[in-house]
Amino acid sequence: MGIEEVPINNQSNWRDKHTQSVLANYGKSPFFETSRNVLAEMYDRELKRLINLNTCCVTRLSEVISIETVYYARDFTLPDEPTSGRRR
Repeated sequence: MGIEEVPINNQSNWRDKHTQSVLANYGKSPFFETSRNVLAEMYDRELKRLINLNTCCVTRLSEVISIETVYYARDFTLPDEPTSGRRR
């Protein structure tokens, strides 16, 4: 199964677990509050596939730290899903 096929279980509390993990490991680092807000923004999206979450994270974090580059992906079709949709 490729990353484009891996579903996200939005019924679980993975967002809270991941947020706590990041907080425990990076909470005292400089500029963490900015990062925390970016993570919260990304976690507010209810995406269906891991590839969409990964793409969202990479592109958003690149914007925040001013990385300007072109990203290339393996040749596959992404499942139809809005990348800007917010969780309900």
